[in-house]
Amino acid sequence: MAYKTHPSTPPSRTYVHLPCGTRATIADGPESGLDENDVDLQPHSLLSNPLQRFSGRTACSHCNQFRPVQEFAWVDTNETIAAFRERWAERAPFWARMVYTPAGTLVIWGGSTAVGLLLGLLSSQVISSWWVIGLLAFVGMVVGFFVGMIILEPILALVFRLAYQVEDPRQLI
Repeated sequence: MAYKTHPSTPPSRTYVHLPCGTRATIADGPESGLDENDVDLQPHSLLSNPLQRFSGRTACSHCNQFRPVQEFAWVDTNETIAAFRERWAERAPFWARMVYTPAGTLVIWGGSTAVGLLLGLLSSQVISSWWVIGLLAFVGMVVGFFVGMIILEPILALVFRLAYQVEDPRQLI
């Protein structure tokens, strides 16, 4: 998810793999200096967003393995990434945590799809041919599904702002 960069957003953050002591600095976008397809590091915004689901693992370049985030700590606070994410997740209201779940995503997509289907079915007030009504209902449902996909990211960004009063998860410390 892309966030609008705020002046107080740190462009990068460094973590250390506690078992071996290797440090890695993560960033997003052009600041990272990494190829977009490089899977060695999780993006800064993903590790920093306590509501965003992810694998729970990040990479250690020295060990050449993906390891659980419990083994990594932010250098600036000495807090493990797992503890950081848990602490901030607990501060979010229940409804915000729910929106970020797969069920929340389905509700957003399903709601927009249902609105599209309903609009297609409402056309039956004007059209009396059942196959045209069915076609309009199907088209409305498909359009509603794609509208749901388009509005999902702005809804998630709004929920994040309402839950934490910051524009970007990278601002959480």
